[in-house]
Amino acid sequence: MTTVCETLGVARSNIAESVKRRPSKARGRPQRANECGSRKAPSAYAFMQDAVRRSLKAPSSASFPWMSDIKVVSISLARCEFGIVGYVDSQNGFGAMLRTYYQGEVRHSPENDGWAVTKLQFLK
Repeated sequence: MTTVCETLGVARSNIAESVKRRPSKARGRPQRANECGSRKAPSAYAFMQDAVRRSLKAPSSASFPWMSDIKVVSISLARCEFGIVGYVDSQNGFGAMLRTYYQGEVRHSPENDGWAVTKLQFLK
């Protein structure tokens, strides 16, 4: 450090003061402006499955298809909203297995890493 200061013709105390005033550089992975891309789609589908399961008469009988067999689309990247159209096979009140189609929307909150269902509709 002494050699650098002598070469530049600056006192060491001046360099130390300028370093203190400089804003610190962030370390680690840089924060992206938007963390809601296609990699959040599996989480959106899993959260929607939980919401659908809670509204069934026999939730333990629910059987959902693979994610590749349904449609999960990003509605708004700015608001972290996903639209999901899918189906669930479950027992009705009489014990018969029925396939029920549904559509819904879920929103992700990056601040607290939480999910919320904003719309859920069972189709006839």
